[in-house]
Amino acid sequence: MFTLPMESVGMAMTTYTGQNYGAGKMDRIKSGIRSGLTIQAILSGVGELAGRSLRYMVKKMIEQQEKQMAGK
Repeated sequence: MFTLPMESVGMAMTTYTGQNYGAGKMDRIKSGIRSGLTIQAILSGVGELAGRSLRYMVKKMIEQQEKQMAGK
């Protein structure tokens, strides 16, 4: 689920690069690659934060359940 946006950016960059290569616009390819890498870095950061948040929430839920079970 988290990798789908990154795969989509990769597929879009393939088409973008191919079209600009065919048109001989190498400067647009360079700027597009920079933009694509920036988007990928942002998506990776968001994915990392989401993963850490989920891990923290699951840990807290397990701890809470263990406390409840120990009290019974």
